[in-house]
Amino acid sequence: MCIRDRLQEKPDWASVRAAVTDASEFIGKLTGFPERVESVPESIVKKAKTLIAGSASFGPENLTGKAAAVRPLARWVKVMISYYEIYMKTAPQRKRYEEQKAELTIRSEEIIKKISELNELKAMLLKLKAEHDAHNNCLLYTSDAADEEDSVDHGGRRIIKKKKKQT
Repeated sequence: MCIRDRLQEKPDWASVRAAVTDASEFIGKLTGFPERVESVPESIVKKAKTLIAGSASFGPENLTGKAAAVRPLARWVKVMISYYEIYMKTAPQRKRYEEQKAELTIRSEEIIKKISELNELKAMLLKLKAEHDAHNNCLLYTSDAADEEDSVDHGGRRIIKKKKKQT
C-alpha cells in the first residue's frame, strides 16, 4: 500500500526509499497489500515498471550498503510484476476455463437426471414384464394328433380322413 501510494504521488526511487525508511511502518503497510495481484490497478503496475526501467540502481544486484536491506523487496516487486503480466496474459484462458467448467457442471447434472430417468424406465419395464408374464402364463396345448404329421393341419386341428370302402 505504501509503495502503491507513493507511486500514485511521485513515481521515483527517492519516493520509494522514503516510504521504506521506517521498517516497522512499512511492514505494517505491506500487510495491507492486496492478497491477489490481479486486484492491483494496472496504472500502478505501469508506474512500477516505469520506475524499474528508469532506474539502473533498482536491480537487486545493484542494491548495496544500506539499500541492501530492500534487496528482497526489489526482487519481490519484479516477481510481482512478472506474475501480473502472466496473469493478465492468461486471463482469456482462465475465463474460457470457467465457462467450460460451468458448462460441464450443467451437462453433468443433465446426464445424472437422464440416468435417473433411464433407471426409472428400466424399473417400469421390469414391472410391466413381470405383470405380463403373470397374466400370460397359459400353456400351449397340442393334441395327440400333433405327433402325426399328415393328420394335423397348420392350425393344429386333426384331419379326419374317410376310409375307402373296398368292394
